Amino acid sequence: MLAQHGFLKAYIAKRIRSPQDVEDYVQDVYVRVMQATPPPDEIRNWRGILGRVASSVIVDRHRRDTARRREGHVELAEDTLLIADPLADPEATAIRRARLTRVEDTLAQVDACCRQAFVMARVEGLSHKDVAARLAMPVVAVGRCIEKIVARLARREADDDRAD
Repeated sequence: MLAQHGFLKAYIAKRIRSPQDVEDYVQDVYVRVMQATPPPDEIRNWRGILGRVASSVIVDRHRRDTARRREGHVELAEDTLLIADPLADPEATAIRRARLTRVEDTLAQVDACCRQAFVMARVEGLSHKDVAARLAMPVVAVGRCIEKIVARLARREADDDRAD
């Protein structure tokens, strides 16, 4: 497998936009191969396996980056740390408190299971799969609960904006 390291790096480098990420992709490929392959002495075509796994890793990362809107992220430069603290602004604090009150009110109006799923996923950062396992419900139901609450929050925010 390691004899194909150069091939793997070149294969990945041709298919991704950021050359600085090639080693991360290579590492992900090695991890997946080591977790999923039969004993190494049974594999005759390492290049084929590495290429197929690398393609899968590239697609998975692209999907994840698209879902997270990675291209929209901005590097945090040191000069941005010199900007005034927005938490010190009383108006911004009042807006955040009003928004938090709206969220709390909205969460109080939904059933306890959906509320718990929303908090676990959006506040605690658990995946839908982990939330589903903890609440003993289907993953699809977790997604629907969260979507329902997000839609309610959006409607409430829009209604409050129109009222102002």
